[in-house]
Parts: sequence; C-alpha cells; structure tokens
Amino acid sequence: MPTMESLEALANDEMVMAGFLPLAFSSFQPYVSELLSLTLDRLRKEPEILRVDAERIRRQMQEVAFGNYRAFIVAADALLEIREEELNIDFNSQLSLKKL
Repeated sequence: MPTMESLEALANDEMVMAGFLPLAFSSFQPYVSELLSLTLDRLRKEPEILRVDAERIRRQMQEVAFGNYRAFIVAADALLEIREEELNIDFNSQLSLKKL
C-alpha cells in the first residue's frame, strides 16, 4: 500500500517530468498518441501541416473579428439613433408640459 510520502514523491516526480516532457501529460495525450501512430514520412510533414493549420485558423479568426466588428458598428449606430430619438421625445415632452 502506498504511503503518503511515496504519493508525494510520485507527484513531485510527475511535476519534474512535466518540465522535461510537456507533451507527455493529459492535455496533449490525444495528439501524442496520434503522433506515435504516424509513419516517419508523415511525421516529417507534420511541421508544415501545423503551419498550414495555424494560418487557416488565423484567417478564420480575422474573418470572425471583421464580421463581428461590422455587427458592433451597426449596433452602435442603432444605439445612437435610439438615444437621439429618446432626446427628441424628452425635449418634445418638456415643451408640451411648458405649454400646458
């Protein structure tokens, strides 16, 4: 049965290993498993594939940002129009009250 000291030592060993082998831990495990199943030829292509994927994702993020920017501008314009209408209504209400 493991003791508290042995469990702490194991945890410390895992933290040290994480520094040396960052791809060996849970968040990267599916990718590491995939890499281990690839042929050497396919592994050689991996850096270029990752570069192409990164570029595609960068372009997609720019498209989303641009699309959302337009929506933001339209919403901001609509809010300005609403504010102007509100001020006009307030002014006309005040003017009507003074006439009474």
